[in-house]
Amino acid sequence: MQDDQITQQKKILRYQMRQKRQSLPDSFCRYASCQIAMHANCFLRRDNHIAVYWAYGAELSLLPLIRKAYQKKVVLYLPQIPSFGRQLNFVPLSCQSTDKRLFKKRDRVKHVTCLDMLFVPLLAIDCNGNRLGQGGGFYDATLRFRQHRFVARKPLVIGIAYQCQWLESVPHSVWDMPLDGLMTETGLKWFIKR
Repeated sequence: MQDDQITQQKKILRYQMRQKRQSLPDSFCRYASCQIAMHANCFLRRDNHIAVYWAYGAELSLLPLIRKAYQKKVVLYLPQIPSFGRQLNFVPLSCQSTDKRLFKKRDRVKHVTCLDMLFVPLLAIDCNGNRLGQGGGFYDATLRFRQHRFVARKPLVIGIAYQCQWLESVPHSVWDMPLDGLMTETGLKWFIKR
């Protein structure tokens, strides 16, 4: 399939999946968010370095997970969109509260390969770990090194989504980086053997 066809398919699918996600009841979204925190609990070890995201629009919120991570002394990071280029840096979070207004971004940044785990939002995903994101390509560019890795196993890249975002097939291009696993309100699924 040609790149323009794939691009058009992605555009249509993004619209459909945004609509589907926005139609979810608030009570279910809160429930799913708490379930994600419960499923992620086994990864929340003291001094682990984990990148999270702030939910935008109808993305699944990680606030319960963030609260639990702070209790367990996990070192958390947020992705930082660069002024130039597409490779994300990761900025440590420092706060006594999980109120977004109280988080402070420090100047020190980490490269993605220094992280133990990276939780990423998505619009759709298939059984091969092909992720459909918002279309900016930042995560794909940041994870490009994984095409050539031999020994490096860090970070684990886990998609965060509602189960209804799981599809049989997602259109993808050669530059789209598949995920290692997916966490939904129903549990964790691996796409690679760990």
